[in-house]
Amino acid sequence: MSALFQLAFLAKEEETEIVMGLLALYVQTGWQEELLPTGETRFLVFCQDKEEADTLQEAILSRTREVQTSLSKREQEDWLATWKKHFTPVLCGSLFVVLPPWRKDDYDAQGRIPIIIEPKNAFGTGQHATTALCLSLLADAWENNQLNPSTAFLDLGTGSGILAIAAGKLGLTGKGLDIDSDALHNAKENAQQNNVADKLQFLHGSIEKVQGEHFGLVFANILAEPLVQMAEAITQTLTDKGLLILSGILDIQAERVQKTYLDLGLRQRSELLQDEWCALSFSKNSQ
Repeated sequence: MSALFQLAFLAKEEETEIVMGLLALYVQTGWQEELLPTGETRFLVFCQDKEEADTLQEAILSRTREVQTSLSKREQEDWLATWKKHFTPVLCGSLFVVLPPWRKDDYDAQGRIPIIIEPKNAFGTGQHATTALCLSLLADAWENNQLNPSTAFLDLGTGSGILAIAAGKLGLTGKGLDIDSDALHNAKENAQQNNVADKLQFLHGSIEKVQGEHFGLVFANILAEPLVQMAEAITQTLTDKGLLILSGILDIQAERVQKTYLDLGLRQRSELLQDEWCALSFSKNSQ
């Protein structure tokens, strides 16, 4: 059984924002946060190898003054057991609920659309605010008739495939892109489990993979810096009146991302905040 490396950070209130910013830069698969009664925040990050863990630990310690860190080795089966113990249904907007497979038969979705996600190494399970925010914006767009089953979509940085699966459950067809082969394998498994594999195509690569193609809906739940760097290429994939949903953005980074896409001629439609995270939606021309 392969091992994972668990990094724990304990940050005082005045350094919490610095740690979150660094995690957003260095960690693409998410992390766990727990606000303690003392006002401190405990962060847990799982890394695939020790080199990755050492790099992150050094980055945090070199830019903070009092953050305490610890590194431990965890068997992968222990990580999954932990997720099974703590993974609970996540309500996302007015339309969706994210469930683990072991809850799909006993949970009352109360009219919401269930998305079944097998947690594997934090590829995206709906527990993180950025995913929940994107699903909320998708639900709003659907209920306001901005989308329909004929809308083709792109999910850039698909991870577990959760956003693509949600769109597929609404009847849309589209593509999910990721540079992580393991994430793509996980996404395909999840698509099968949700009975939408026939509507989704998962491909290895980034935005250049769909150069020249156009989509009525584009998700990009990645990080603020790549969203800025790829802004022109992302915008070019939108159809006329297409909808763009962006996340992976800390609230302190939102203004820069907003300006970048507004300068490219997009119109901002929505901004949602949860904890320190932000999601933005834009349209190409007016709707």
